Amino acid sequence: MNEKIACFHCGQDWIRRYRRVHTAQVFYMCPECESVWVEGQPLDRETEFALDDFLGSPDSPTSWGMIVALE
Repeated sequence: MNEKIACFHCGQDWIRRYRRVHTAQVFYMCPECESVWVEGQPLDRETEFALDDFLGSPDSPTSWGMIVALE
């Protein structure tokens, strides 16, 4: 994703590319509101997840330690 796309959920930051540390799964996320989109799915309001739900760790303070920014 070379173009900047504003978050469909909050509009406060750009959607960026990340990777899960333990599975190497690539996904897109807004670092402001932590809305997540799975790579290969359309980037729109209907296909988003919350970061904690996506990682399977509800309310985990270590969620950001489980991902790596790619761009």
